[in-house]
Formats: sequence, structure tokens, C-alpha cells
Amino acid sequence: MIKHRFYDEDGSLRSELAMLVQEKKLIPVIGSGFTRKCRSKNGVVPSGGDMLNYMVEVLSKKYNKNISCFENSSFASLCTKFDKQTTVEEKFDYFSDNFTLVELEKEKKDFLSLLWPYIYTINIDDGIERNSTYTMIPPRKDYYEKYIEEFNTVFKIHGDVHEYLKFLGSDVDRVDIIFNKKQYIDSLKSNKKMLSQFEDDFGTNNLLYIGCSLDDEPDLLSVVSGALKNVNAHREVYYVSHKELDQEMQDSILDYGITTCVVVKDYRQFYSSFVSTVSKLPVVKTSLIDFYREPEIVCLDEKTSTLNFMLCSDNLVPSKYKRKIMRPHFFIKRDVIDSTNTHKNSKVQNPI
Repeated sequence: MIKHRFYDEDGSLRSELAMLVQEKKLIPVIGSGFTRKCRSKNGVVPSGGDMLNYMVEVLSKKYNKNISCFENSSFASLCTKFDKQTTVEEKFDYFSDNFTLVELEKEKKDFLSLLWPYIYTINIDDGIERNSTYTMIPPRKDYYEKYIEEFNTVFKIHGDVHEYLKFLGSDVDRVDIIFNKKQYIDSLKSNKKMLSQFEDDFGTNNLLYIGCSLDDEPDLLSVVSGALKNVNAHREVYYVSHKELDQEMQDSILDYGITTCVVVKDYRQFYSSFVSTVSKLPVVKTSLIDFYREPEIVCLDEKTSTLNFMLCSDNLVPSKYKRKIMRPHFFIKRDVIDSTNTHKNSKVQNPI
């Protein structure tokens, strides 16, 4: 069951989210609703639903069929047909006009300026990186983990419009965005590193979905369904919505691991209030003793900790920023350790 909490009336919720930001334990997952209707090069950014309607109009003309023939089609299946029926020039004009040179409102820029560990987005537009200090990591790249720790990073799970436009038409097999069925299926292997990191964050961090309908995201659903079986730690997955979720909507997004629906009256007011609440928190100064605190131990599964991980990764030791130790699945735990710790603790309780 998904809990409903009302951001504008719930002071404890506002403080809870702000504290998670300050502790770097909250990671945003940004969808098309975040940039929808923002000004772009020659138009406004469409949402997933807006793009779906556009593709239906185009395909009804291409196939000479009534629009009603496509009303039950999924976004991914429409993208497959749209890609085959439109020319390179038509695709270039549509994506260039609507997904590039995106301008965000001040409230959204301020929201992005918070000290997030990094950001995930399923958007392909350039709104986030163009209006912030975040640099883009495209899918299917074997990125260097230390770069993520040192620079503000946004993971573009479904690709980047500029990477797509730069090489559009140069190679018929080239895939720089993930929209259609084949691309979604392929991404489960080709984009494995980014999706594995998302799976790790799902199990060890708190996530905040903003502007995501989660209507048709098979790659994320596949990752989350696997992660749900292994999640033991207490964490929250927040879903921001402008209204309470009815039972049908709850059933649709429950499989994505959503635990709490954050209901807001107005999105612009939400971004402004969110930033204000975080900024009012007292600055936490790092003391010398923090250096000696035990880091968090993150247990990795077999898919994310192969032999190559042990030989090549520098994530086995704690990061000065994340304070985490990654424990591969092949590291064993001896029962004698528990008995030793128990014996040691019994002595500590009676030092005199």
C-alpha cells in the first residue's frame, strides 16, 4: 500500500526530505513532467503523453488510418513505427525544435542547484544540464566511477538529444536514444552499468520521482522488480504528484517500488518551498572524528560484482564523499566473527 502525505500541510515531511538532501541520501529521478511546456529552440518541450499524441497524428497520415486505430498502442510500439515511417529530416526537425535549448524557470534551476549526489533522468532534452552545473552521462557508456564522485552528474537513462542529432542518419544501426521496444530490450544489456547503479541506489538510498508517469518504462521496471527481492534496508521511494493516487494508479506504479506519494498543490510552489526548507537547515560541519566513523557497507549482488569488479574497481574502499564500502557477493562472512563480537560486547558492558 502506498502512503499519501501532503507536502504543504506536513511539516515533518518537509523536514524529512530536507534532512535526506543534506545527508546526501536522497536521489531525484526526473521525468518529462519536469521540463514539459518549458521553452525550447522552436517550441516547447512535450511530455511523454504529448509526444505520443504527436506520433499518433503523424502515423495516422502515414498509414492513412483513423487516429482511433492507435488509441490502445503503447508509447514504445508507436516509437517503433514512428522511427520507420519518418525521414531523417523529419526526425531531426522534431527533436531539434522541441528538445534542445530548453529554458527552465528559476524555481527549477534552484531545485537542481541543491547538493544532490547525482541525478537520474529519463528525459532526452537538455533542460537539466543546460540550466545547471550538471554534466551528462549517456547510456551504454562504461563511465569511470571517480568522475561521478568529483563532478555534478546527471545519468540520462534513455539517452541525450544532442548525441542523437549529431549522428542521425550516419549509421542505420546507431542507437543514441531509448524509445522503442527493441531499444528498451537492448538497453537491459547494453546499458547494464547505469541500470546496475540505479538498482544499487534503489536498495541503499531514498529515491524521489518527479515528473514521472511511470506508465511505460520496461527497463526501470525490470531493474526494480529484481531489486525488490533483495531490499532489506529501510528506505523510502517518494513519488511527487499533484493529486492523490486512485487505486488504478497505485496498482500501476506499485511495481516500481513506490512507498510514499508526496501530494503537492502546485509544482512551482513545491520547488520553491523545497529549496527554502533545505537552505534553512543549519550547516553541518565535518569534524575530525567523522573521518574515523565506520563507513556504510553495501552488499552487491552477483550481477554487479563479478571477478572483474574485484580486480579493477576502486570502490572496495570507502570514498571520502560517499563513505561506503562495496562488498561483492563472493566475500564470505564467518560465523566466528559474530561470536567474537558478542564476547567482546559482553566485556564492554562491565568494564569494572
